[in-house]
Amino acid sequence: MSGGCIKLSDTVEWDDVQAIVRRPFKGWKYSAHVILTIRDAAKAKDWLIELEPRIRTTWDIYAREGGMTLGPMAHASLHFNIAFSFGGLCKLGLHEDDLARFDEAFREGMAPYSAKGLSRRAGILGDLQRNHSSEWIWGGSAVRENGKPASTEGRVLQQDVDILLMIFAHSRDEIEGFISEISIEADGLEVPFRSSEVASVAGHETEYASHEHFGFKDGISQPLFPSTMKDRNVSRRWRDFHEVQSGEFVLGYKNERDEFPETPTVPRKRDPDGLLQPARDVDGCPTDDRHDLGRNGTYLVARLLKQNVGTFDETVWKVAYLTATKSDLQALRRVEKGESDKDGIALLERAAGLLMGRALNGDPLAKDIGPADASKTRNDFGFHHMDPAGLHCPIGSHVRRANPRDSLEPDPDTALRLSKQHRILRRGRVYGLCEKTGNFMRKDGEHTRGLFFICLNADIAGQFEFIQDTWINNPAFGDLEGERDAILAPAIDTRISFPAKPFTRWTERGDRQLVEVKGGGYFFLPGRSALRFIARQPFHERNAETKDAVEAEHQDAPKEA
Repeated sequence: MSGGCIKLSDTVEWDDVQAIVRRPFKGWKYSAHVILTIRDAAKAKDWLIELEPRIRTTWDIYAREGGMTLGPMAHASLHFNIAFSFGGLCKLGLHEDDLARFDEAFREGMAPYSAKGLSRRAGILGDLQRNHSSEWIWGGSAVRENGKPASTEGRVLQQDVDILLMIFAHSRDEIEGFISEISIEADGLEVPFRSSEVASVAGHETEYASHEHFGFKDGISQPLFPSTMKDRNVSRRWRDFHEVQSGEFVLGYKNERDEFPETPTVPRKRDPDGLLQPARDVDGCPTDDRHDLGRNGTYLVARLLKQNVGTFDETVWKVAYLTATKSDLQALRRVEKGESDKDGIALLERAAGLLMGRALNGDPLAKDIGPADASKTRNDFGFHHMDPAGLHCPIGSHVRRANPRDSLEPDPDTALRLSKQHRILRRGRVYGLCEKTGNFMRKDGEHTRGLFFICLNADIAGQFEFIQDTWINNPAFGDLEGERDAILAPAIDTRISFPAKPFTRWTERGDRQLVEVKGGGYFFLPGRSALRFIARQPFHERNAETKDAVEAEHQDAPKEA
């Protein structure tokens, strides 16, 4: 007890948390991310009521705390998780006062409308030039970067992105069968876009891809929830680097600042059935007048990222020649002529690693950091002591920017503590034709391939957007000058520097991008109780200001000439 109150539990209620928060569904080789537009809100709410019992929670499929028993749905062949855009929640009739309590970035959306074409958020995220939302397949704007109208043919604009349905299955037929059940007439829904994430090699479908299209082992550095059974076998040092408080990813619990993140709440009178728990005050005590709509939920960021493998391979060759010694040049030239040369391939793989910040197999680049054992990629390392100047792992490389660990000011302990306040949970899936890197001579070709990026965080501005703005797109990150992320940055700065004692060498990337943003949106992933509340809430009239906020782009965007 504290201050005369009985505090709500600080143990995450995994039976109310959607499963994707704890499980990336690696064992399910087929998946689809489906964008839904609400055309008839009443019918859509009925559909949600029917779907809700089938939405998987962590407790349904994950190993339970304190024992080895798997949940009742651990081996089920078909799983669903669901998230809503701010516009979707508006259409479903939540009260405008309750809508106003959601995260500000979530309310604005990833591509807020601007008559001038450029918005503040585009600069934060690096959504410029070919990444601009007027080029997106879904979730984007009808206004170009220069303020002129953009074509909307074949595109799904932000105001029509209402629901993100994530489906994971053991067979394609199961996914196709479920999607075919969703119809405008019966459910008040439309399916304007779907991304089927089935990675394939030489035309043969494979298991959940452990490597992304550039050839790197994926999903290595993920945060750990405190005291979770699955992760108790990791070392104390590993925990020091990766254990992050639950409140950074799940609303309703304390975060790394020892605070409860802001969470949307509703008046108790609007929850007469008691579907939601009482909201907490700053001390963690339950309040009498409000219920917590956000508890056990989180915010989901989705980005459709196209990977240009040919452009990546060309960049690798530039870096390889730039960083090669005189004795290395002959090996590279032999590979360039189509000859087999292990030394030349090793030099190309090293160059690719300098761009990404890890070796293709995931191993760290610093020479004195080796894998703990042959079966486990080393991940319990810092940059401050091992490689402070970036002589092995370039300061501007992707993974060092995305998670600088202990390398930033003012000191390594403080830097590591602060970096944990900006961690994200990644839940993306690769899509399209996978090709082995080989001699790094692939072409972009006609194949569309990339990553349906998903991350989860309790504070969009403080986590995902902070990483994008302060680390990924910052031209002065780590005392660099005029450089941005080697992998993700738009082609506005072309310089990338690499370690070469005693000088730093650099290369120009050219005006083509390694990765292009083709879609995106911010979503609220509710807890199961909150999902019941959303589906069963009566409609509330919204004032003109709220309607305008949701429909501004649709109403005010200039028409294509």
